[in-house]
Amino acid sequence: MKTTDKKFNSSLCLLIIIVLFTNVACSKKDFQSTDINRQQEDRFPSASFNHFEGGVLFADVEAGLEILWKASFKERRMYKENLGLFVHKGLLILPNKNNTSKSAKTDALQTMLDSGKFYVKFEGTFIEVLGIIHTHPDVYSRPEPSPKNDYQYCHLGIHNYVMDHINLFDAYKNSNGLEVYKRLGPRHAYDKIPLYGLK
Repeated sequence: MKTTDKKFNSSLCLLIIIVLFTNVACSKKDFQSTDINRQQEDRFPSASFNHFEGGVLFADVEAGLEILWKASFKERRMYKENLGLFVHKGLLILPNKNNTSKSAKTDALQTMLDSGKFYVKFEGTFIEVLGIIHTHPDVYSRPEPSPKNDYQYCHLGIHNYVMDHINLFDAYKNSNGLEVYKRLGPRHAYDKIPLYGLK
């Protein structure tokens, strides 16, 4: 083998080692950066959305439902109940400023009843509410909808869905006007909510 061939092979090997090392270092750096971003994002989701001041509309209902739940916690500890309204354009999460760990306000934005329908004012316009959903982040809360409290506007035929750590409930009034509920499945069984398909 010629000396020039040996030098070329040595240079080529060195170049390959440098490229491999650089790729591994970059991959590790990217992973660490992504991991740190994820930790910061998960730390306090409610603050990331300015506590839903003025209401935040999610056209992607599934994404909205995930935020609704995650924003009920601060650094993985119980923070506040959050409440969302199903509307024609998606899921509208209401401001949680006056919510507590055991209650959420349906009147955080201006509402109106008209001709047997429930409306909420968002960005200057009243839009019809098709359903309500809220979270129960307290792991010790009753494992079912609370009588009276979780049946607001059910007299209009509006269903009030409840998410806790394990369950997803559907609370409504039956044809006799009685408060009833059924378990739809685990908390993340969003596809069991008839309004889930809103896009």
